[in-house]
Amino acid sequence: MNLALNARLGLLKWLDVRLRMPLRYVGVTARFLDSQGAPLPHYQSIHHRDETLVGVADPDLQFGFRPLSITGTQRWLLEFGGGISAPIGRIEPDPYKAGREGRPHQHIMFGSGTIDPMSFITVGYLHRQIQVYIHTTLRGAIVPNQYEFQAGLRFRTSLSVESSLGLKQWAFQIQGAFMHSEPSLWDGQVDPDSIGGRTDMLLGGSVFWRPTKQWQCALQLSVPINLKLLGGTLHQPLIIGLSLHYQFRIFPP
Repeated sequence: MNLALNARLGLLKWLDVRLRMPLRYVGVTARFLDSQGAPLPHYQSIHHRDETLVGVADPDLQFGFRPLSITGTQRWLLEFGGGISAPIGRIEPDPYKAGREGRPHQHIMFGSGTIDPMSFITVGYLHRQIQVYIHTTLRGAIVPNQYEFQAGLRFRTSLSVESSLGLKQWAFQIQGAFMHSEPSLWDGQVDPDSIGGRTDMLLGGSVFWRPTKQWQCALQLSVPINLKLLGGTLHQPLIIGLSLHYQFRIFPP
């Protein structure tokens, strides 16, 4: 489960700064069976165990530039920008090397251990009561961390179509996303026992409730579809997202 605090501060009409502070909760349950399918209650593994991990992941700090905004006379939106992540999330030494040496290890990490650059661009268009958005992000590490781990390049692009369907306080959105992750490196190379990159699609929809100009509540349902996975198998469940948004002024108009 992921929980994120997102804050955006408008500095000028065309410039803002954005902060994202994520918190992760991971619960792991491991079951071990013998060759006949019977449980092994006292078996201990160096790879998997029952555990609960909670911690802050790497936060993001970005600047956004908006040369075009949708207004009463302007139908186009253009935003772009970029920033960096801060290496706050927990990291681990090479788990694949430890596994081959027979030592207990941990695969779950909450950060990359490096300051990673990122960028984004959003293009939107308003046609009567329908808004169309294309949003693209790019992120990746350029140097390895203290354990010689280097996170792979991550690319995501999405197409969203939103409409109020004539309702005053409600809006509805459908979205399709394409995501690709390059393999991460340990000691400058892809470990033969690791996942060697993945490609996914995400299909979903959202419902927005906007009781006032300041408040917005949203429910999102997404179905992930794995297109390519090197070095393993993956079963992904339905993704449910909830968000609460509040907008207020710090400086007087």
